[in-house]
Amino acid sequence: PAQQMLLREWFSASLNVWAVESQRNRQFQAAHEHLEKSFSLNTNNLAVVFNLECNTNLQAGTNMTLAGVAQMTNWMGTDPQRLAQFLHRCGPFDHPVLCYILGSQYQKAGLPAQSAQQFDRVCTLCPDAMPPQFSLAMLYAGFRINDKALELIQRLREESKKIDSVGNPDLDLTILEASCYYSETNTARAGDLLRSIVKKYPGDGFVQNRVLQALMTHGDFSNAAPIISQRLKDDPKDLGALMNQSTLSLATGRPEEAITVLNRVMEITNLPVAKLNRAIAYLQSTNLSAAETDYNDLKKTDPKAWILDYGLAQIAAQRKDTNLAIRYLETGISNMPPGTQQFSRAIAQLKQLKNGAVAK
Repeated sequence: PAQQMLLREWFSASLNVWAVESQRNRQFQAAHEHLEKSFSLNTNNLAVVFNLECNTNLQAGTNMTLAGVAQMTNWMGTDPQRLAQFLHRCGPFDHPVLCYILGSQYQKAGLPAQSAQQFDRVCTLCPDAMPPQFSLAMLYAGFRINDKALELIQRLREESKKIDSVGNPDLDLTILEASCYYSETNTARAGDLLRSIVKKYPGDGFVQNRVLQALMTHGDFSNAAPIISQRLKDDPKDLGALMNQSTLSLATGRPEEAITVLNRVMEITNLPVAKLNRAIAYLQSTNLSAAETDYNDLKKTDPKAWILDYGLAQIAAQRKDTNLAIRYLETGISNMPPGTQQFSRAIAQLKQLKNGAVAK
């Protein structure tokens, strides 16, 4: 009986795959027949139960929604392994709520192609639902498929005018649209969009901060500078603006200016990120003793932070203390996420230092 039950599960899952393919090709009656057979083989196949519900709605021309996403997420859980096991045993979903949940999980797991496939299906099944369209637009922008991203953004703009939306979709869509133009190196168009949204909501600190984050992320410092200046004019102790000012100063090769700003920050609060930025600024300005002090202070509370060992390695290298620089780099590399640019730079520097030490 156990073997027979296992075979019934396998055949049920296989028929479900066949049914979903038929349903996605609009062969609704054939899909319904496959789903009925699948269910008769395994009445515990919950994917089939939901897929049958979707099939019935499709055949009846009934509009579907994403109602119940939160409850279904709680029921299914968010463990990727559990979801994978569920799909392996039951076969795929073809129901808007479940496809949306699966797309969200794929997105969190760093699987953008699979995520886009699920969100695209949700958009087909629930063409009026905005969240999957926005998620899909974000993924298209990430893939630099900007024509499709911009098409969805425009559609979402029109839809958002018809309903009372939560939050500020105008801001979200503008920032996403700007990111598309940044990826095309059309900085002028992107900057125009972000400046326009700030003008549209004058004095709105939330909008200014979101726009600043986008500008700083894309390295658009010329457009970020006047917003930062205005924020500091309104409130000279605005920590977010001060931190952005220090980042801008560092990025544009003005470490002494960054140190002045960060000293003001440190008078207000002892933020670790502020002290780290000040250490970097001291290092850039070749004030090695001050940089070393900040790095070592940070190591007292976070001894395994790779960025601290990397910074201390740069100080040792500038002091021509090759052996100490090598030790710091080796410790930092052991804690660095592999595959990153910083990891590659550290490996290259370590190799160079070791080759230099051997040559001597």
